[in-house]
Amino acid sequence: FLKTGNMSRADKVGVEARELEPRYKVFARGDFLGALKKCGRGKSEIIDDFFDYLQKLEKDTESWKETPLEEEWSPRAWEGLYRHLEERIDPGSKKNMNWEYVPNKAGGFRALFWEPGGDVYLQVEEEKLCFKIWVEDSDQRSERRQHWHEQIVQAGESAEMPVVKPARFGSGKTMTVAILEGDWRQSGSDGRLDLEKTVEVLNKAERVSQAAVS
Repeated sequence: FLKTGNMSRADKVGVEARELEPRYKVFARGDFLGALKKCGRGKSEIIDDFFDYLQKLEKDTESWKETPLEEEWSPRAWEGLYRHLEERIDPGSKKNMNWEYVPNKAGGFRALFWEPGGDVYLQVEEEKLCFKIWVEDSDQRSERRQHWHEQIVQAGESAEMPVVKPARFGSGKTMTVAILEGDWRQSGSDGRLDLEKTVEVLNKAERVSQAAVS
């Protein structure tokens, strides 16, 4: 399965788990770059152009490390950060962590989502960190939404984490019941992402979610 773009860990596992003979094995951009480096440059314009194209994709994906938070990040930069976080936040693949593009009328966004445990799950919508629930029965949505909003805000206060009401409550099967006030990403003195402090924020959000459902 040839993949030059970015791919979440969950999608990669899903491809390689398909019950086909022979089974699929993902050959990703890093594998392409490793193989093409062995070819050397100047022997083929096609190979050189393809190698340069893949390097451009890789540089864009890793640009989250260098781009200041106050600047707009490219979609691939968000994917690059999410790829890193899925190994930091969920190294054992136990939280059903995944990321994907979510379309909407405003142009869509890249979302990272996972389940710390219980009825509440966390979803990063680029700059925004949301506490969300899923309710099948439409008659119960209003009651469950208010219940979990109050539980999460209370847990956030106890943890000294500024969790607030979203701009508006939804009424679908999936609903945002609370959001972290401000950007969940933490910056260093140079304005770029401080990864360790950012991971601490996500871990704290997990603890708030777990406290709310306990």
